Amino acid sequence: MAKYDGIIGQEVLAIDEKEDKTELTIIFKDNRYLFIRVRDGKLETESIPE
Repeated sequence: MAKYDGIIGQEVLAIDEKEDKTELTIIFKDNRYLFIRVRDGKLETESIPE
């Protein structure tokens, strides 16, 4: 879980959910994005920048 160390304790600015409810985007104050998706019944995450 070290790849998420940069967002621990960061203030959340916005949370956006796609209409089909398969993706959630969390935007943090330091301009980082965390994408959470459902693919094949499993959660996938991507953090930008990593």
